[in-house]
Amino acid sequence: ECSRQCERLLRLVETPPVVAEYVTTHSLMLALVAAGYGVGFSTAAHAVACRQADVIVRPLDEDSAALTTYLLHAEGAMSEPLRHFIDRAQRVGHMPLDTQRLA
Repeated sequence: ECSRQCERLLRLVETPPVVAEYVTTHSLMLALVAAGYGVGFSTAAHAVACRQADVIVRPLDEDSAALTTYLLHAEGAMSEPLRHFIDRAQRVGHMPLDTQRLA
C-alpha cells in the first residue's frame, strides 16, 4: 500500500521519476541512497527513527503527502494492550514530526 501511495503522489509531477529499485526494508533503502543510487521515500516515523550519517532527510513539501494506515481487529471487546496500542497510535499520528520519537 505504501508504494502505491508514493506512486500516486509522484504522478503529480510533470516529469515522472524512474524507479530503479523497490526495497523491502528501510535499512536497505538507506544503504542504497548512501551508496549514491538515488533518492528514497519514507514515512515520517521511519525518517525520525532510522537516521544514517551520510543520508540527508527532507520532508516532502506537499500537504497531500500522507500515508493512510488501517488497523483491523476482531469484533467484540478489545484487550487492554490493544486499546493502549490504538490510543498511542492515534496520539503519534497527530504529533509534529520532531516530537514523535518521545511518544
